[in-house]
Amino acid sequence: MLDELERVLHDRKFGYSREGALLARESYGALATLVRPTSIEPTARDHDDDLVLGTAIASDADAIVTRDRDLLDLGTAFGIQIMRPAAFLARLEQG
Repeated sequence: MLDELERVLHDRKFGYSREGALLARESYGALATLVRPTSIEPTARDHDDDLVLGTAIASDADAIVTRDRDLLDLGTAFGIQIMRPAAFLARLEQG
């Protein structure tokens, strides 16, 4: 997941420099608890997203926060709610 974070941040959509993306990866890596993703049957339309789902399962996540349409279209998977950042922030504000 950290490799994916670095790759996506350096992608033209987010526009981080290679150094900025690496720094973000290292910063998140220092805060993260690493888990081995749970192996799942192909679930997401984009099968690369199955790694995200497997990681969320392995980490006992309550939610996946993303802008990825393929994941968002699932709504909920394996009991894990998949939501946009704004919806997640609203959920946090509600307590």
